[in-house]
Amino acid sequence: MTVTYLGLGANLGDREENILQAVLQIRNHCRLIAYSSIYITAPVGYSKQADFLNMVVEVDSSSYTPEGLLALLKNIEDKIGRKRTFRWGPRIIDIDILYIEGIQLDTEELTIPHSEMFERLFVLVPLLELTDTLPIGNRQVDLKDRINELAGGEEESLKSAVTLYKSKSDITING
Repeated sequence: MTVTYLGLGANLGDREENILQAVLQIRNHCRLIAYSSIYITAPVGYSKQADFLNMVVEVDSSSYTPEGLLALLKNIEDKIGRKRTFRWGPRIIDIDILYIEGIQLDTEELTIPHSEMFERLFVLVPLLELTDTLPIGNRQVDLKDRINELAGGEEESLKSAVTLYKSKSDITING
Protein backbone atom coordinates (compact mmCIF):
# COMPACT_ATOMS: atom_id res chain seq x y z
CA MET A 1 0.00 0.00 0.00
CA THR A 2 1.20 3.50 -0.84
CA VAL A 3 -0.37 6.18 1.34
CA THR A 4 -1.11 9.28 -0.71
CA TYR A 5 -2.78 12.53 0.29
CA LEU A 6 -4.68 14.56 -2.29
CA GLY A 7 -5.94 18.10 -1.79
CA LEU A 8 -9.24 19.06 -3.43
CA GLY A 9 -10.60 22.54 -3.92
CA ALA A 10 -13.41 24.24 -5.84
CA ASN A 11 -14.84 27.75 -6.05
CA LEU A 12 -16.98 27.71 -9.19
CA GLY A 13 -20.40 26.19 -9.83
CA ASP A 14 -21.79 23.78 -7.24
CA ARG A 15 -18.56 23.62 -5.25
CA GLU A 16 -19.67 20.82 -2.92
CA GLU A 17 -20.98 18.66 -5.76
CA ASN A 18 -17.77 19.21 -7.74
CA ILE A 19 -15.64 18.05 -4.82
CA LEU A 20 -17.84 15.05 -4.11
CA GLN A 21 -17.80 14.04 -7.79
CA ALA A 22 -14.01 14.25 -7.75
CA VAL A 23 -13.82 12.03 -4.65
CA LEU A 24 -16.15 9.48 -6.24
CA GLN A 25 -14.11 9.41 -9.44
CA ILE A 26 -10.84 9.12 -7.51
CA ARG A 27 -12.39 6.23 -5.57
CA ASN A 28 -13.07 4.45 -8.88
CA HIS A 29 -9.30 4.29 -9.52
CA CYS A 30 -7.63 4.28 -6.08
CA ARG A 31 -8.73 2.72 -2.81
CA LEU A 32 -10.16 5.49 -0.64
CA ILE A 33 -8.75 5.13 2.86
CA ALA A 34 -10.09 8.24 4.60
CA TYR A 35 -11.29 11.76 3.97
CA SER A 36 -11.41 15.01 5.91
CA SER A 37 -14.24 17.38 6.55
CA ILE A 38 -14.88 20.08 3.96
CA TYR A 39 -13.67 23.58 4.84
CA ILE A 40 -14.49 26.99 3.41
CA THR A 41 -11.44 29.18 2.81
CA ALA A 42 -10.58 32.53 1.33
CA PRO A 43 -8.69 32.44 -1.98
CA VAL A 44 -4.89 32.68 -1.91
CA GLY A 45 -2.78 34.44 -4.52
CA TYR A 46 -5.61 36.06 -6.45
CA SER A 47 -8.21 37.40 -4.03
CA LYS A 48 -10.89 38.73 -6.42
CA GLN A 49 -12.80 35.46 -6.59
CA ALA A 50 -15.28 33.40 -4.57
CA ASP A 51 -14.27 31.45 -1.48
CA PHE A 52 -13.11 27.86 -1.94
CA LEU A 53 -14.30 24.61 -0.48
CA ASN A 54 -11.33 22.39 0.37
CA MET A 55 -10.75 18.90 1.69
CA VAL A 56 -8.06 16.22 1.77
CA VAL A 57 -8.46 12.55 0.89
CA GLU A 58 -6.14 9.69 1.73
CA VAL A 59 -5.86 7.00 -0.93
CA ASP A 60 -3.75 3.98 -1.80
CA SER A 61 -2.03 4.95 -5.05
CA SER A 62 0.18 1.85 -5.33
CA SER A 63 -1.21 1.09 -8.82
CA TYR A 64 0.22 4.35 -10.20
CA THR A 65 3.54 6.03 -10.73
CA PRO A 66 3.49 9.66 -9.55
CA GLU A 67 3.26 10.79 -13.19
CA GLY A 68 0.46 8.28 -13.87
CA LEU A 69 -1.46 9.53 -10.84
CA LEU A 70 -1.04 13.12 -12.01
CA ALA A 71 -2.40 12.18 -15.45
CA LEU A 72 -5.38 10.43 -13.82
CA LEU A 73 -6.18 13.46 -11.65
CA LYS A 74 -5.93 15.88 -14.58
CA ASN A 75 -8.29 13.62 -16.51
CA ILE A 76 -10.78 13.68 -13.61
CA GLU A 77 -10.53 17.49 -13.45
CA ASP A 78 -11.22 17.67 -17.20
CA LYS A 79 -14.25 15.34 -16.89
CA ILE A 80 -15.72 17.58 -14.17
CA GLY A 81 -15.22 20.59 -16.44
CA ARG A 82 -12.05 22.32 -15.32
CA LYS A 83 -10.77 24.96 -17.70
CA ARG A 84 -7.20 26.05 -16.98
CA THR A 85 -6.98 29.84 -16.91
CA PHE A 86 -4.26 31.42 -14.79
CA ARG A 87 -2.33 30.49 -11.67
CA TRP A 88 -4.44 30.72 -8.51
CA GLY A 89 -7.49 31.61 -10.61
CA PRO A 90 -11.03 30.38 -10.06
CA ARG A 91 -11.69 26.74 -10.83
CA ILE A 92 -14.52 24.26 -10.91
CA ILE A 93 -12.20 21.64 -9.36
CA ASP A 94 -8.54 21.40 -8.44
CA ILE A 95 -6.91 18.15 -7.33
CA ASP A 96 -3.34 18.34 -6.07
CA ILE A 97 -1.00 15.53 -5.11
CA LEU A 98 0.17 16.66 -1.69
CA TYR A 99 2.22 13.68 -0.56
CA ILE A 100 3.07 10.15 -1.68
CA GLU A 101 4.63 7.89 0.93
CA GLY A 102 8.34 7.39 0.29
CA ILE A 103 8.48 9.72 -2.72
CA GLN A 104 10.39 12.96 -3.06
CA LEU A 105 10.26 14.37 -6.57
CA ASP A 106 10.98 17.73 -8.15
CA THR A 107 10.39 17.91 -11.90
CA GLU A 108 8.96 20.58 -14.17
CA GLU A 109 5.52 18.92 -14.00
CA LEU A 110 5.39 17.56 -10.47
CA THR A 111 6.82 18.28 -7.03
CA ILE A 112 6.22 15.82 -4.19
CA PRO A 113 5.66 16.72 -1.44
CA HIS A 114 3.64 19.61 -2.88
CA SER A 115 5.84 22.69 -2.80
CA GLU A 116 3.27 24.90 -1.01
CA MET A 117 1.46 22.44 1.25
CA PHE A 118 3.26 23.48 4.44
CA GLU A 119 2.40 27.14 3.76
CA ARG A 120 -1.37 26.63 3.30
CA LEU A 121 -3.78 26.36 6.20
CA PHE A 122 -6.48 25.17 3.78
CA VAL A 123 -4.31 22.09 3.18
CA LEU A 124 -2.89 21.53 6.65
CA VAL A 125 -6.12 21.83 8.66
CA PRO A 126 -8.00 19.09 6.76
CA LEU A 127 -4.80 17.02 6.51
CA LEU A 128 -4.47 17.12 10.30
CA GLU A 129 -7.77 15.21 10.49
CA LEU A 130 -6.04 12.31 8.72
CA THR A 131 -2.52 12.34 10.19
CA ASP A 132 -0.57 14.18 12.90
CA THR A 133 2.83 14.04 11.20
CA LEU A 134 4.37 13.47 7.79
CA PRO A 135 7.80 11.95 7.24
CA ILE A 136 9.69 14.22 4.85
CA GLY A 137 13.22 13.03 4.17
CA ASN A 138 14.87 12.34 7.53
CA ARG A 139 12.46 14.41 9.61
CA GLN A 140 8.90 14.25 10.86
CA VAL A 141 6.82 17.35 10.19
CA ASP A 142 4.36 17.93 13.05
CA LEU A 143 1.25 19.34 11.37
CA LYS A 144 -0.24 20.89 14.50
CA ASP A 145 3.01 22.76 15.17
CA ARG A 146 3.11 24.02 11.57
CA ILE A 147 -0.53 25.14 11.74
CA ASN A 148 0.21 27.06 14.94
CA GLU A 149 3.24 28.71 13.29
CA LEU A 150 1.18 29.81 10.28
CA ALA A 151 -1.70 31.09 12.42
CA GLY A 152 0.75 32.83 14.75
CA GLY A 153 -0.62 30.82 17.65
CA GLU A 154 -3.86 32.79 17.37
CA GLU A 155 -7.01 30.70 17.31
CA GLU A 156 -8.91 33.62 15.78
CA SER A 157 -6.40 33.84 12.92
CA LEU A 158 -6.91 30.16 12.25
CA LYS A 159 -10.70 30.46 12.36
CA SER A 160 -10.67 33.42 9.97
CA ALA A 161 -8.52 31.48 7.47
CA VAL A 162 -10.24 28.08 7.60
CA THR A 163 -13.84 27.47 8.65
CA LEU A 164 -15.54 24.09 8.90
CA TYR A 165 -18.12 23.80 6.12
CA LYS A 166 -19.27 20.21 6.57
CA SER A 167 -18.11 17.61 9.01
CA LYS A 168 -17.19 14.13 7.83
CA SER A 169 -20.48 12.81 9.21
CA ASP A 170 -22.34 15.27 6.94
CA ILE A 171 -20.56 14.13 3.75
CA THR A 172 -22.18 11.34 1.78
CA ILE A 173 -19.70 9.29 -0.21
CA ASN A 174 -21.73 6.23 -1.20
CA GLY A 175 -20.22 2.76 -1.14
